Amino acid sequence: MRRPQSWWVKILIVLAAVLLAVSLAALVIGIFAAWYEHEAAGNPVDRAVGGGTDEAVRIQGHISADRVEPGQKNVDCWFVVQNAGDVPITDLRLRKWTASGFQPAEFEPKTGQPLGARQILFFRPRGPLTASMTPQRFLATAEFEWLTGNVTHQQPFSLGPITVRSATEPRIYSVSKAVVGHLKDFVLPFMLLAMTFLITRQQRDSEKTASWNLMVPKIHDYTGQYYMPYFSAAAETAAAFKAADVNNPDSFNRITFQLLLFRKRSRILYERVGGFYLRSQPGEQLVADCEDAFLTALHPHVDRLLLGEAKDSVGRYTELHVFNRNGIKVDAVRKVRQGLIDWKKMPNGEMETALIPLSLLADIIAYEVNLTLRFWYGSDLSDLEARTDDMKALSTSKSESLKRIAELYEDYLRKMKDYKP
Repeated sequence: MRRPQSWWVKILIVLAAVLLAVSLAALVIGIFAAWYEHEAAGNPVDRAVGGGTDEAVRIQGHISADRVEPGQKNVDCWFVVQNAGDVPITDLRLRKWTASGFQPAEFEPKTGQPLGARQILFFRPRGPLTASMTPQRFLATAEFEWLTGNVTHQQPFSLGPITVRSATEPRIYSVSKAVVGHLKDFVLPFMLLAMTFLITRQQRDSEKTASWNLMVPKIHDYTGQYYMPYFSAAAETAAAFKAADVNNPDSFNRITFQLLLFRKRSRILYERVGGFYLRSQPGEQLVADCEDAFLTALHPHVDRLLLGEAKDSVGRYTELHVFNRNGIKVDAVRKVRQGLIDWKKMPNGEMETALIPLSLLADIIAYEVNLTLRFWYGSDLSDLEARTDDMKALSTSKSESLKRIAELYEDYLRKMKDYKP
């Protein structure tokens, strides 16, 4: 038999019903107010690079809005390139334009142009940019190229981030904020008991998220200042191997330069930030193992003391033509180059196999950095390649450290398939 409800329970139910009705009315009013209050409007994106005392070319870019609707057709864009120096440049062109959130566009002028001292040149698309139909967040990047004498210069340039989304999205955000505010004021007291249980259960995840939110800005800074220069030098060192000819010592200038630049940036990275702070601990360890395996294979031909002495002949951002003019004259640098020549003469592709960890290192860092920022760019991340041929070459190498890299990389791929950020 059901026990009759006492009078205070009935009063409590009535008060709860009244409170709920008032909260619903306030919620409806707040929703309408928030919907009509907010207007979605994007802000112009402007940026300039170069033009300093040691930079002759200044580039300024503009996109009319950092927030556009899907399919919007009236997005204005232009670039202004100024030769701020006293030496004319030639064959100035916008070599590459990448903007996943806009439909493909052609910029004019299309062909390389000369640019005299103190002159400027405009680059514009043939018509206003058109936004894609897919909501996303992206960077618009342009790569300019020109000649100063016989020296080719390249300057990447980015604008953004730019967001493609519906005009109602900011209003939805305001409505959600109003809903949360009213729920806090009227309904939250009834949910405290349940929330206590949920908060206790999710406390560990919340602490992890808070810690990661503190790390993300620092990792973003480290990526631009240290990680990207480091792994680009590693990748260039591996790539320069193919162009080197043992019968032409000067053809080893580039690989020597890239190797010294790699070591320079490596030491700066470890001295200033202490190492890598990537998305996964296995990735951090594998990057360090790849560098160590390469240096171990290099040591019989170029020992680390000589490499440490020679790396001081290049700066962190030294360019190849400056190295060819000055750095290659240093005795320690010449010894490093000769060691690389002797190494490439070794049979069975020993040097080529030893360079594989450098390309692996570059791929892993790029993957880990994008793993951190994939939510920022709003796109899925492709898995790393298995690189079967490279793993076979490493596994059959006489070097135990290179064999170990093959095992570690395959283990890393398995772990990342099940990895949950």
